[in-house]
Formats: sequence, C-alpha cells, structure tokens
Amino acid sequence: MTNGFINNNFYSEGTSNAPAQPRFMAYLSATTAAVTGDATNYRPIFNTEGYDVGSWYNASDGKATAPWSGWYLISCTLELSEINDQDYYYWFIDDGSGGVKQTLGIGNVSAMKATSSYANILLLTSSTVMYLSAASVISIRIQSGGGTANKCIKVVGGAGRSNFAAELLSRSV
Repeated sequence: MTNGFINNNFYSEGTSNAPAQPRFMAYLSATTAAVTGDATNYRPIFNTEGYDVGSWYNASDGKATAPWSGWYLISCTLELSEINDQDYYYWFIDDGSGGVKQTLGIGNVSAMKATSSYANILLLTSSTVMYLSAASVISIRIQSGGGTANKCIKVVGGAGRSNFAAELLSRSV
C-alpha cells in the first residue's frame, strides 16, 4: 500500500495480484422516444448490461453505486438524432438525484452540425477520471434546448451506440 492506495502488481506472464476490479458497461437496447429539447434534464436508462463485475450498475434506473472508495474511469457515448431544432446540448454525470457532479460536455449544436456530414446526428463521447466515495451514486443526464418543445432529440440505442461505462482504477483504504 502506498499513500493510502492499494498497489496492484502485474507480472510478466500477465497475471496480477489484484482482485476482480469493479467495472460495468451498459447500453440502450433501443432508440428512445423524443426525450428533451425544452431544457429539461433526461436520464437515459442504459438497460442492457454488457458486463457488470461487482454488480454495481442498476439497469432498471440507470444508476451506478460505487462499491469502494477510489478513483474511477467513467465513460459515456451518446448518439443523438433529430437535433435539427436544438441550439445547445449539455451532458453531465449526476449524483443520482439530478445534481451536477461533473460536466462532460456543453456546446452549440449549430457549430457541431456545421462540421458534420450528418445534419441530424450528433455523437457525444467523453471520459473522465474522478474520485468516488463508497456508496456514491452516479448516472448520466443530458439536456438540450433552444428548440421547440415538440421537436425533441432522440438517444439512439443498439449495441455499439449509446453507452455508459465505469471502472475502478485505484482503490483507497
């Protein structure tokens, strides 16, 4: 142990003294109905688990509860469609109750569309490393606005499309 963190040793043959590190990856099984566009926050429910070592992701509510205190790599990809009418997007990791824990991205949709050959599709992808205390709850939220309330974005589903993943990098003790 160094500086309060458990050090994992990796050996030349590829083995490790580390226990199975908690990690998960989940994705949307199908494209959502129109979900936001009037500046309301929306939590995509990534309802299909690719893997969940440590059983810390809940595919029914889209929330993950950190099993241990430590540094985690958190990643998310959102493929959005029907964005023609929107002016901005804002997506973030929340604390499980809607409060912003860390912003993943904010931007102007018109500027993004100007550099894309797909006028109706926007791909948002981000990864971050952050410290989570044991039992901390996180989820992904997205907000988009500036358009009309009846012309809202959709989050595209299917394997390899929109997903949410996290992995413990270093456990604190």
